[in-house]
Amino acid sequence: MHTKNDKRQQLIDSAFRRASGNAAADDGVHALRRWRQLSVKLVPLVGDAGFTALYARALRLAAADQPGITVDETARTIDALFRILDQDLAAAAGGNAANTRLIEIFTGLLAALVGDALTNSILASAWVEEQNGMETKEKRK
Repeated sequence: MHTKNDKRQQLIDSAFRRASGNAAADDGVHALRRWRQLSVKLVPLVGDAGFTALYARALRLAAADQPGITVDETARTIDALFRILDQDLAAAAGGNAANTRLIEIFTGLLAALVGDALTNSILASAWVEEQNGMETKEKRK
């Protein structure tokens, strides 16, 4: 039996794999693109302040077991938070593990606030629809 939490994990796993499908993405460009796609879908629902608050909470929780994650209390904008994440991912040998942990915590917090069904819908909208659109464009070439 698949639960909505399983669906969320499948969406995360799929979104953070390289486009080639070989291995999980370990480059910051790919990870940041996925984070930005998520913020574009989520900000209209919760606002900039809601997104940054949720992201900052996820950072604090993830930093407890991921030493490569920087918590900067002065970062107040989405762009500032993503710049720090970009630096963390570039600096850390295990950047992918830290990012995976961060996104799992973030989406878990989101699900606790808005429910599993809406969270999965937002993730699919941000990642699956965009990914399908890119694949369609590549096939047309």
